[in-house]
Amino acid sequence: MLHQVTLGGIGKAGGDRHPKIGDGVLIGAGAMILGNVRIGEGAKIGAD
Repeated sequence: MLHQVTLGGIGKAGGDRHPKIGDGVLIGAGAMILGNVRIGEGAKIGAD
């Protein structure tokens, strides 16, 4: 995970709200991953 990365939950009151990050994931600088998403093992995420 590089600098200025945001991992965050969504605003609903209950339930599963946060992202799940698999092993060996690269998250590029400035990326935002929000809500109940699963990022698979070895994935590469870039920011726009």
